[in-house]
Amino acid sequence: MLQNIHIQNFRCFEDFEANGFERINLIGGKNNSGKTCLLEGIFFGNAVQQPKFVIVELRDQRNAAQDFEFYKNVSYQKRIKPIIIQTVKDGEIYKLKTIYPFDNSEINFPSKEWEAGRVNYHRTSFTLNNKDNISNFKIIELFNDLNEEKKDKICLLLQNILEIKINKISTEDELIQISTPNNKLPIYYFGDALQNIFKYLVSFFSSVGGWKNKILLIDEIENGIHYSVHYDLWKNLFKLSKELNVQIFATTHSLEMIQQFNKVAKEAGEGAYFEMFRNEEENKIKCIKHEADILEYELETKENFRGEQI
Repeated sequence: MLQNIHIQNFRCFEDFEANGFERINLIGGKNNSGKTCLLEGIFFGNAVQQPKFVIVELRDQRNAAQDFEFYKNVSYQKRIKPIIIQTVKDGEIYKLKTIYPFDNSEINFPSKEWEAGRVNYHRTSFTLNNKDNISNFKIIELFNDLNEEKKDKICLLLQNILEIKINKISTEDELIQISTPNNKLPIYYFGDALQNIFKYLVSFFSSVGGWKNKILLIDEIENGIHYSVHYDLWKNLFKLSKELNVQIFATTHSLEMIQQFNKVAKEAGEGAYFEMFRNEEENKIKCIKHEADILEYELETKENFRGEQI
């Protein structure tokens, strides 16, 4: 598992550290406090062999294919300095150092070189939680690669989390089809909650790249998911992460999501909440870890607590 990360000259981070990650990690903070950039830094830091390919992936996750300044913006304030990301995973230290600027000729997309490079970092699944980031074709590809046992497990988990009767999930005419007792409909006929949770579950069970110990990164995990479902969602994610050896990093703006996360974390005896904030005196983004007992006290005593600086 990823335990610590030190990021230099990447995105909004000039020099940033976060320590003490656990199997399940929820990240909060005000807008523009670096939550999404931390997920990107984790994603980038896992690309030890092929960092240039991940920059293309980040561009597409941001829906920024037409942003011709994107590659410059990957570096902090467009500085012509190396990006350095040092991580500690399972007690081992890994250091990624890139040379900037990149030669655009090296990152043509798609290409055979790109396809070969994907395998080297696909231990990390990443979604920025925008509908266009993971296409239906990609979801179908990942879902079709699963065996029937895993497909049935996803069907059962969706029923447990959302309290909806689903007989079967299949693919037909390049669409995910959901069969209920009364209908068989494409997945886009259902709400964002089912679509998003389905996407997370497929990422959990997918073994693309052959990595058994993956990292799942989810930005704004509450999107489209009613607060009444939050507890069951976390309950199942905690259980799955242990069964499948998947580490989770998710961001949120939702008080209800933080409350239910912490409730499950206390029951499971693992999991931590990380608060991102900008220290105005030092003009640096920082991160504070809150264990479940401390976070529970803060949630109970701070009337206006919304995942902002405490």
